[in-house]
Amino acid sequence: MEKYLHFESIDFAQEASFINWVNASNVSDINKWNKWIADNPQRRSVVEEAKLIVTGIKFKPESASKDLENKIWNNIEAATSSTQTVSQSKSPSSMIRLLKKWAPLAAAAIVALLVFVNLPSGNIYDTNLSTDLAENIQELLPDGSIIDINAESDIAYDKEKWAASREIKLEGEAYFSVKKGSKFTVVTSNGNVEVLGTSFNVFSRGNIFSVECETGKVSVTADGKEIILTPNEGVRIDLAENEVSKTEISTKRSSWRRGSFNYKDVALREVFDDIERHFNTKLIGVNLSNTQLYTGKFSTTNIDTVLHRVCWPLNLEVSKSSEGYQISAAKK
Repeated sequence: MEKYLHFESIDFAQEASFINWVNASNVSDINKWNKWIADNPQRRSVVEEAKLIVTGIKFKPESASKDLENKIWNNIEAATSSTQTVSQSKSPSSMIRLLKKWAPLAAAAIVALLVFVNLPSGNIYDTNLSTDLAENIQELLPDGSIIDINAESDIAYDKEKWAASREIKLEGEAYFSVKKGSKFTVVTSNGNVEVLGTSFNVFSRGNIFSVECETGKVSVTADGKEIILTPNEGVRIDLAENEVSKTEISTKRSSWRRGSFNYKDVALREVFDDIERHFNTKLIGVNLSNTQLYTGKFSTTNIDTVLHRVCWPLNLEVSKSSEGYQISAAKK
């Protein structure tokens, strides 16, 4: 998959397996791209742009949208480095004739047009929100429902059509307080969650998909399976290992909204991932077995205190470095 390191957003949007990942339509492609993105975080911005291309382009069957025309002309201008300007009011048919005339320099744009027109249909979102590392935000939806969005997460929804379709696209983690009404759906690359009115937490990163229900009833669908959750029940699905575990909630994941984290028998690597996201730092030299588990809790007010509380009982040493924090086995 080394070729993907040189892909631009339009290249990703033409890749069939990438489209399957965006639409969560093939488990092997989901696992493939989750792993590649986790291994190449420097390509995140290009991947996010490609996802928007796959899911967010509007067009009518008989014509391309104005946004699409703009994107194609921008591609042409970038490819030719020409000072020529072209009216963006031209019809799609005249666009294609001009593109052919400019071949081969415009070949990439011609392919882009064909890809856009033939992309699988899907919901269009007019509102997109993203959080950075160490940032949490809250979004009030048109019906009065509330989303708390955790660090390094993305949501999208259609504000204009919200009354007809209450659907949220999520990558990352968020807590939902949903007003009673029509069906409310959270769509992720790992699975979907459906409710009528309830409060629940959704985590979807890499191969891990977990949902905790606090009030009401939640339907979770992933990899062809449906799990019903009632208050204080949760489910964790590891798509890479094909493992599904439904449990009673003893430590609420959603406490992150109050700056607190509670864990019970959670892989230590996942705990360190949370720390990196919420303190916008790097933990260097961590080489841990996935079987090493952590049980405990901490607040996110001071990273030095947090690392000491997590590492000291496990006989791990922590030292600051120019890149972040170095973690290693304590010397005997």
